[in-house]
Parts: sequence; C-alpha cells; structure tokens
Amino acid sequence: MLFLDEEPPAEPVEPAPFVQPEEAPDRTEPELPQGIADRDPEPPPPEPAPTAVIRGRLVNPQRMSLAGGRVRAATGVPALVDGAPAQVTLLPVAAAPVQSDGRFSLAGLPGVDDLMLVLDQGPFVSTEVGPYRTRLDEETDLGDVIIDVGLTVRGTVRSRDGRMIPGAEVGLYSAFELTAAHERPAPRRVETTDEDGRFLMEHVPRRMYQLQAGADGYGVTSYQGGAMPGEVVGEQEVVLVLDTARVL
Repeated sequence: MLFLDEEPPAEPVEPAPFVQPEEAPDRTEPELPQGIADRDPEPPPPEPAPTAVIRGRLVNPQRMSLAGGRVRAATGVPALVDGAPAQVTLLPVAAAPVQSDGRFSLAGLPGVDDLMLVLDQGPFVSTEVGPYRTRLDEETDLGDVIIDVGLTVRGTVRSRDGRMIPGAEVGLYSAFELTAAHERPAPRRVETTDEDGRFLMEHVPRRMYQLQAGADGYGVTSYQGGAMPGEVVGEQEVVLVLDTARVL
C-alpha cells in the first residue's frame, strides 16, 4: 500500500574515485659548495688600454724602397757624440720587420712626443730617426722615410813587401774613437779578408770613420777616411799595409 505522504527511498550514490594530487615543483635554490656562495660575482674584464700605431715606408734618396731589416721603437731624443747618436731607451715590445716593399707598421705604442725609430739589420746605415709624435687611439703615417744607404768601403790588406794577407781582421770605428779612448773599444763591425787579402764593408756611415787591421804574425795599422761635409761619395777604396811583428 502506498501512502502519499511518504518519500520514495533514495538511490545509492557511488563515491568519487580518488585522485593523487600533483606534487608542486621544488623551487628551492641548489646548494653551492662551501665558500662559493659567499663570493662576489666576477667583474667584467677590463677594457684594453688605448695605444698608438705608426707606419711608413723606408726609401733611399732616389725614392727606391729598401726591403729587409728591422724597425724598433724607442723613447728619448739622442744626443750626438762625435756624429754618432747616443743610446736611447728601447721599447721591448715594439719591433717590426721591414716588408719587401719597404713598408713597416708598429703597434702598441705609447702616446709620446719623442718617439724614435731605430733602424738596423737592413741594406742601409744603422741609425735612429725622429723624434715623432704619437697619440693614443690614432695611427700616424710617416709616408716615405728617406734612409742613407751609406758608403761602400772596399780594400786590401797587404804586407810591406806587397804580399796580400788573407785572414786579416779589419775593424770599423767612428772617427777618433781609437785615439780618444783610454782602452781599445769594441769595433762597430769586423770583416775578414779573403784569400786575396780583400775585404768589403757596405752601408758604412758617411761621417768620418777609422779602420784598424791586424793579422797573425803582423802588427796593427789604422786608417782614417770618410766623406767630408757636403761631399757626395758612394764608394771608397783603401789599402792597409801591415808590418811584420817584431820578435822580442
């Protein structure tokens, strides 16, 4: 029998399935090794210091390029002593070879007003030229730098009776260097005579010079030569005569 005031029985409800909650990502900072966490961040590398560049081309008085040799940078204006430049302070990192067309380029230079160029080991007279002014972060082009190729000195060494002396040593000195020194100075250059007693010195400075020659069994002789002021000389021929050494 159904009574109108009574409610029908409720239908059974199935429980919802269990879902495992997702784990939140670990946002903790990783631990740093001992001592690293306390370090300050490394500063950026410093900017390179500004430097100057100087370049040019070596030529002879006829404007022909001089290939080979070396150019070094120095500071300090040299004083002339007996026509020869005194020692200047070389910059150890500034050196460059002379290219086949006579050109050279020196980088990493300071900005100075008294830069000297030391030229040597080439087909010219070893010398210093300048001074030149350099400015940081600038490139100075000297253009053609005229270099003196110097004298060519040819000669023979012979005995008093006219015999050629092979193996004799001939030293080159600046003018009056031998007579003014209390001790015998080191020669600027030494050449040895060949089997015919001949020697050759190229690129000798055009100022006055001295030669001193000697050989085993002979004494020593000196000769003074060179170009006078205003004289244009390209080559000189000399004869050096040695006396037989005296036996004491």
